[in-house]
Amino acid sequence: MMDIVQDITSTADRDSGLLPANLQIRTARTVCEVEAIRNVWQKMHAHPNADIDLFLSVNEVRKTIVRPHVMVLGDSSQPSVLVVGRIETIGSNDFVNRLSRKIPMLCKLRIIQGGFLGNLDDDHCQAVFEEILSLLRRRVVHVVQLDHLDIRSNIYRQATRIPQFRSKDHCIVPVEHWTGYLGISYQDYCNSRSKNTRRNLRRYTSLFLSEFDKRWSIKILNQPSDLEQIMRDTEVIAAKTYQYALAGGFKCDNEMRALVSLALNKGWMRAFILYVDRKPVAFWNGIAYLDRFHTWTTGYAPELAKYHVGTFLLARLLENLCQDERINHIDFGFGNAQYKRSYCDDIRHEASVRVYGPGLIAVCMNVAKTASTLAYEGTRRVVLSTKSLQKVRKAWRKRLLKRKE
Repeated sequence: MMDIVQDITSTADRDSGLLPANLQIRTARTVCEVEAIRNVWQKMHAHPNADIDLFLSVNEVRKTIVRPHVMVLGDSSQPSVLVVGRIETIGSNDFVNRLSRKIPMLCKLRIIQGGFLGNLDDDHCQAVFEEILSLLRRRVVHVVQLDHLDIRSNIYRQATRIPQFRSKDHCIVPVEHWTGYLGISYQDYCNSRSKNTRRNLRRYTSLFLSEFDKRWSIKILNQPSDLEQIMRDTEVIAAKTYQYALAGGFKCDNEMRALVSLALNKGWMRAFILYVDRKPVAFWNGIAYLDRFHTWTTGYAPELAKYHVGTFLLARLLENLCQDERINHIDFGFGNAQYKRSYCDDIRHEASVRVYGPGLIAVCMNVAKTASTLAYEGTRRVVLSTKSLQKVRKAWRKRLLKRKE
């Protein structure tokens, strides 16, 4: 298996004494080379984002991806760590892409969320980071982005301490990642929530039922034959949301279709869609992977917001998951939405970290990113200090929706 992937660790790095003598780093750069490490990969993975089939599917349909870049670490007989990444082009709207027309293509290496697989001890972290620095020195890429690192992890400490000043990410913004334990029954789960959360669940459920009585239904779509209905009915709802106006959330494009199709064929996908008078009004899509349900995309018809259709659907989703003996936890991903605080009991902080190369273009990229992040965070702090964040968000959403209409 190890023979099919190319050894790209430079002689200088091997002779520097920074890597243990018995540690090798090889890189899978093609689909065939990735397939050659499938058996090892499948023994290590834990997050759907780093599943080998999902990884390859995204690589196939996303136009900005140049090729895979999966680092394989271990001794000569057995890999012990995989670092899952891909080489991507930097978008044409990026500030630095307009800086110089002499560079045909600006690239970055993105280590995906959940992409560090295996026993990542101090030696392995050091080896990974030395390889990252080698890629930057040799101009293979201009920047390396490590997505959603746990800020308590060894690799996060390496990424924030080792780079020199001009290569270091100076504006790292940690985000909250919320998960919850579902318990043995829905009643037990509700009992573990706060008094206010339990009261809201009862109140919003009663409000919805009193208004719509027998006019509602929920479909749980999880079969390959459900693909078209999922794409059609979810798009109807998503198109009404402010996330859609911001080019976020669910999009009925080729990439989303490929990912939903893969998830259905793998038995991961569960699309919860709420209908009123047979019309779709809310959805909550997610991935059941190992013992966790990872929420994915969600949305509801804004005209029914006063009936809390999103909360009603979420309660039914949680009730369904509590009945599934295979699912023990729900993972709401990153973000600080209030509902995550209400329905979860575990939080960790994650941050995406960039490491920049030594060239002028990379330095300019760093300056541009630092400036934009400082401006955003400064504005955010001002809004928070005046306690007007919710008003700003509501006004922003109304403006985007009105513009779309």
